[in-house]
Amino acid sequence: MKKSYPAKLENLGAIAADIESFCASNGLEDMCFQINLCVEEVFANCVEYGYSKDSSKSVEIEIAKRENCVEIFVRDTAPAFNPLSDVAPRELTSIFVDRYVGGLGVFFLRNNMVRLSYRRVGGVNELMMVKNIHPK
Repeated sequence: MKKSYPAKLENLGAIAADIESFCASNGLEDMCFQINLCVEEVFANCVEYGYSKDSSKSVEIEIAKRENCVEIFVRDTAPAFNPLSDVAPRELTSIFVDRYVGGLGVFFLRNNMVRLSYRRVGGVNELMMVKNIHPK
């Protein structure tokens, strides 16, 4: 699956539906929630922070099933930003009501994916996420 979505938060439903369809057609229903969660976080951050809600821009999402993993690529043309190194780790030890709301996207990525990488190529941010497929 490779598709470009206008940078609007309203597209999260369409993205989730496309991911669910991809997972269903590839026998990956057991990991659909984790993939959706991570893609949603990255897409929302691209829209909110990378593009400052400029809906004339777009975000490309590519998902491919490999032999033993799923590779997910999210690409955008926002200013260069590496979420893997440019984001401070969130403080998670205090009482829930005392914590800052948000900022858990990278935490979710690191806890749901086995490999993450970022690169900037030709004016495009590319975040790659890999999730292993476990035999049933």
